[in-house]
Order: sequence, then structure tokens, then C-alpha cells
Amino acid sequence: MSLELQKEIFQEALKFFSQGEIYEEKEIITPGCFSSSVETEIKRKYITSVELENILKNYSIDEINEDVEKLIEKGFIRGNRIGLTTGNTFYEITECLCDLDEFLEDL
Repeated sequence: MSLELQKEIFQEALKFFSQGEIYEEKEIITPGCFSSSVETEIKRKYITSVELENILKNYSIDEINEDVEKLIEKGFIRGNRIGLTTGNTFYEITECLCDLDEFLEDL
């Protein structure tokens, strides 16, 4: 667990959420017997640990996931753990629960 990495993750999350709510279109494919249907939904976008890995190039996805989990446990952020069929997991950060000053005080 790296306090420096936790600080960088928190700062990137704050930067992302300071842009306001971001929405993106997602295609939902529903398989059927004779044909599949495709619907487009608009979903709110959240910053993920995969995106953080691209921003924080000095750290692995495992290190980032570990520290995101610690930040969730400490109550600094809210997030969801997402499991993929490939066995990989990542986190989706859904909300920062304090500002940077409070974070640095409590860290």
C-alpha cells in the first residue's frame, strides 16, 4: 500500500468528477433464437482503475486496484468492483466523499 499512489488516485478521481457528470452511449446486445437485438442506452461514465493505469503509468493494475480498495475501505471514495469473464477485476470509482484537504488531513 502506497500513500503516494493513494494520493495520486484520489487527485485523479477529483479531477475527473470536477468535469461534472459525463454520459456515454453503450450498445446492449440481446441474443435471440433467430436474431439479436441491439439497443443503445445512455449511461453515466465513471473513472476506472483501468483508466487510472493509463494515467499513472508507473503503477500496475494490481497496485492501483489494491489502493482503490483501501480508499473505499477508509471511506474516501465510493466504488464498485467489476469482475470480467476473463477472471480480471477492476474498480469503478463512483464518487469522492471528501475534498483534497480533508483527504490529506486524514491520510
